Amino acid sequence: MDRVINPVMTFARVLLALLFLMAGASMIDQYAITHVYVVAMGLPDAVLPLVIAIVVVSALALMTGYKVRWAAVMLAALSLASAVLLHLDFGDPSQGILFIRNLLVSGVLLVLAAADSDHESLLLSRLKSTTRLRKTPPGCCQAGC
Repeated sequence: MDRVINPVMTFARVLLALLFLMAGASMIDQYAITHVYVVAMGLPDAVLPLVIAIVVVSALALMTGYKVRWAAVMLAALSLASAVLLHLDFGDPSQGILFIRNLLVSGVLLVLAAADSDHESLLLSRLKSTTRLRKTPPGCCQAGC
C-alpha cells in the first residue's frame, strides 16, 4: 500500500525541524556559554556535543522525512530531559516558560511519531518514484514468462 503524502504534515515537520535546527545552530554559535550553563547544571562535559549531534541530525531527518518516527522520539526525549534537567527553576519565570514549552514540543513530537506510519515526505516519495524496481525479473519477457 502506498503511503499518503500529506502536505500539511510535511509543513508541520519542517516547522518543527526549523525550531531544532535553529536551537542546534545557536548551541554551536554560543558553544562556550551553553557549555558553562550545562556544566553549571551538573551535567558532564560530553553531554553538549552529543546533544548538538542529536538535535541537528534528528532535525534534518524530520525535515527530509527520513526515519521521522525515530527522529521525533529522540527529539521528544531530549526535550523532556531538557525540561527536567535544565528548566526546573520555577522561581525564574523564563525557566517556567521554557519548561512548559519543552513539554508542549515533546507532546507534539510524540503525536508526530504516532502519526508517521501514515505519511511520507514529498522528498522521499519523489526519490522512490524515480527509482522504482522493474515489475518483471531481469531476462523475462513482457509476454508472460
